[in-house]
Amino acid sequence: MINAVRSPEEVKAWFEANGLSISDWAQSRGFSRAAVYAALGGRTRGRRGEAYVVALALGLKAPPPTDLAGPPGDSHGMAARTLIPSHERTPDDELTT
Repeated sequence: MINAVRSPEEVKAWFEANGLSISDWAQSRGFSRAAVYAALGGRTRGRRGEAYVVALALGLKAPPPTDLAGPPGDSHGMAARTLIPSHERTPDDELTT
């Protein structure tokens, strides 16, 4: 299944067509009304925090890839390794040089 990214206009039209209030939708999902209106109005980019979660829920952003390989160029998997708290790491988690 392809997760299509929708434009703010498409999302607003969907709310209109389905007779749903944006405020009620936000409240029913635990989002602040301001965050939802900011996402739909283009005042936030939805890069992190509540703005990111709101953008995902509205379909304004595609979900992230499911692998934890890390960003491009991360040949040693450093991004994934940093998810393990330092006090829980084992010697196998460390890089070998």
